Amino acid sequence: MLSTVRGQSRWSYKPENGKLGTGYMKITEEIKVGTLNVACDGGKGHLGHPTVYLNLEDKGEVVCPYCSKKYIFDKSLAEHAAH
Repeated sequence: MLSTVRGQSRWSYKPENGKLGTGYMKITEEIKVGTLNVACDGGKGHLGHPTVYLNLEDKGEVVCPYCSKKYIFDKSLAEHAAH
């Protein structure tokens, strides 16, 4: 079931700035990562959410649709991990 805001589903809702994104969902945490693929499970063990695999290739960042954690690709972390 989709949540609604002003009669629109959260997937089609455009906030005041006109940008599509998480709509009215608030970003809970920003995490810098050194890889373009991440797995998110909410980080709370059995109280988290199903594991989802997220790809950062298009924009260099992605928001988990379950817990609203924002993953941001950091090239310096990727270079550090390669050594």
